[in-house]
Amino acid sequence: VHRLHDEFGQRYQDAGVAVVTINVGDSADEVDAVLNMGPRNYTTLRDPNREAFAQVATRMLPRTYLLRPDRQIVWFDMEYSRSSRRELRNAIRYTLRQFMQQAKQDSSPFM
Repeated sequence: VHRLHDEFGQRYQDAGVAVVTINVGDSADEVDAVLNMGPRNYTTLRDPNREAFAQVATRMLPRTYLLRPDRQIVWFDMEYSRSSRRELRNAIRYTLRQFMQQAKQDSSPFM
């Protein structure tokens, strides 16, 4: 979790990217023990009864989602490997480029 924040949350925070984690099934004490292992500059939500998780899946953690501000999923993976980090980095860059291009078009006086 800390690595995800370090690699992506800090790097892209000025562009509006934020890391939000959701712990599934663990007690508050277990979650706090993990979160206290390092600096915590991201939001962590808890799903102790797996109710929210059951709405999207039945197994396979960890899961990583990249969402646009309108909550549309633009990238998803069920692991956190070197290749998935590379793909996530590419997806973030691509998504940010799309938003920057759209913002330029929206602000153009000729549109």
